[in-house]
Amino acid sequence: MSFFDDASLVFLPSGGAGKDGKAYSMKPTNGDGDFTFSRGSNLTATRVDSNGLIAKGRENLLLQSNQFDTTWTNNLGASGTIADNQSGYDGSNDAWLLTKDATTFARVQQTLDTPISGVWTMSAYLKAGTATLSRFRFNSASYMVEFNFSTGVATDEGSVSAIDFGMTDVGNGWYRCYATFNASVSIAQIYVDYNTSTSTTMFIQDAQLEQGLVATEYIESGATTGLAGILEDSPRFDYSGGASCPSLLLEPSRTNEIGYSEYLGSWFSSGGTLTANAATSPEGVQNAYSYTNSEFTTLRDSVTLSTSTQYTFSFYAKNVDATIARYRVYDDTNAADIISATSYFSQLSTNEWKRIEVTFTTSATGTQYGVYLQNANQSGKMLFYGAQLEEGSYATSYIPNHSGGSVTREADSSIVESLGYSSTCTFYYEFNTTTGREGSSPFAEVGKDNSNKFYIKGSSESNPQFQVQGNGIFSGSISPTNEVSGTNKIVVQWSSGVGVVFSNGVKQIGTLTNSNTSENIDFITMKGNGTFHDSKQLLFFEQALPDNQCIALTS
Repeated sequence: MSFFDDASLVFLPSGGAGKDGKAYSMKPTNGDGDFTFSRGSNLTATRVDSNGLIAKGRENLLLQSNQFDTTWTNNLGASGTIADNQSGYDGSNDAWLLTKDATTFARVQQTLDTPISGVWTMSAYLKAGTATLSRFRFNSASYMVEFNFSTGVATDEGSVSAIDFGMTDVGNGWYRCYATFNASVSIAQIYVDYNTSTSTTMFIQDAQLEQGLVATEYIESGATTGLAGILEDSPRFDYSGGASCPSLLLEPSRTNEIGYSEYLGSWFSSGGTLTANAATSPEGVQNAYSYTNSEFTTLRDSVTLSTSTQYTFSFYAKNVDATIARYRVYDDTNAADIISATSYFSQLSTNEWKRIEVTFTTSATGTQYGVYLQNANQSGKMLFYGAQLEEGSYATSYIPNHSGGSVTREADSSIVESLGYSSTCTFYYEFNTTTGREGSSPFAEVGKDNSNKFYIKGSSESNPQFQVQGNGIFSGSISPTNEVSGTNKIVVQWSSGVGVVFSNGVKQIGTLTNSNTSENIDFITMKGNGTFHDSKQLLFFEQALPDNQCIALTS
């Protein structure tokens, strides 16, 4: 996967720098310089896109999502049929005609290869032929929603209430029908005129089953589930803070301990009214919760945490007409506040979402904690989305969690290999370390192999300080004296086995050494370990640039 369209990674042959030391060449067109990315899980990472919206990974868990004569079981009766090549909701001929006979409970259904639990949403585009009704049913009669084509109204027919359900009119008699539950599901069924003994017809197209509170844009699936958005092999070009040019977001592994980060209906509410999918969230879809208070109210979630450990609690909030808003962290084990009711109202507005963050340290004996999204003593309404509780001194990017347990986003890792470049070279890296540092693992590495490399690493957990250090045939360590809390520009210049470091326009004291200059530079990797940072630009020159160009590059 390449990330050259949006971020700068350029490999320059000899002579590739202009008089001002800046790079003008583009990357090779043969694929050299393409990084591969990994993150360990497809649906745990997010980024902020160019529209300022949170972008997620998405998955259609159904197989053959628009091929109803394959992995779908036909229960339309002995003379029931499934016919393709029908006029669809989108102007295509991709719809299917389901014809049932006198079978009472006629349907098509699919048994999932892997049952899922937590919050999920089923959707399909449906249109009446001669049928009046359709129904979604999952596992048992406890989970059912009926759709009436005559009235355009959906009703919850199961003994377990759906979180949300409805019919969206998309024109020409077609509806996108949807239902959202918090449950385990292994069988998804779509009925034609549920519990009727007459022969009728219905059109169907593009079925989808996905985690989350809403039906998102349809993803086609085949023999495997359908995937879209930010996946484990996707670079995360991040436009946080309204940036016009993105940075490559690289983060350490983090776990969201909040079991339902968007489904606040699972949280304890003392007074007030919670409404699911009441407003557009920071991801640009209708999955934000509204919370309307009346006098003294609390919205609370309980979590199990480690003792004497630093955590950061974060959530997105937007005001409607509330006058007071507070957060609180309570040690249930010792019946004591870790953070008493603290106002964040001054951070809120009525026209934009704000991410609220609070860092705290657990007690030496407490393991059970309550976190409060709001604790107010006057009436008013607010909107909430994306709660997160993670071990660490700062909040990382949002980790969606619909499972009811914890979910982990693994550390970002990117690498380009088999370069075969000369050991006489210049390596440039521009990155941003505004946020706090928590470790000293390398976050940018260049070398022959994993045992013979030089790298940039954080050298302090609390201060803006980093080192350039060698390993194996590369040796030595240089700690720049002029690092800033923000954007830093580093050059490592190699010539005749000697490495020199330039930092933010200044040549640093000391040198690195390479004991075997016949070995090639074969890989470059950037990682999320060690410190949170935005990787802004990386350049590699197959020559040792003169000092004045290295100073110009880093100034």
